Amino acid sequence: MENPFNPSFGKMPSVFLNRDSLTQRIVNELNRNVYFKVYSDMSEREKEFVQAMVKSKQPKVKSQIIGNLMKKGPNYIAVYRRKLIDDQIIKPNGYGYVSFLLPYFDKFVEQEMILDEF
Repeated sequence: MENPFNPSFGKMPSVFLNRDSLTQRIVNELNRNVYFKVYSDMSEREKEFVQAMVKSKQPKVKSQIIGNLMKKGPNYIAVYRRKLIDDQIIKPNGYGYVSFLLPYFDKFVEQEMILDEF
């Protein structure tokens, strides 16, 4: 009998071979069925907040950077930060930092920003 841990043993299950296409299908379903609704229900200021997070191009963003990009003070930023945390769109990620809670939501927001330019 051959060693089952040998990479040449047997065939690779098709689930693993099609992982990228499956991931893309799941992301497309999330965009269409969840993220579109979440994003359209957000206020303009909340959208501006998450767009600033995307513009920072960092996985975890300091609230001060978001404030600088939005040209708003810390108290203003704190209100929308708290609302988005309560709505489970972002999460605290260290003192003064936030990150997206929803997987791939940053990519969705980035696509929406591109579409808004036209």
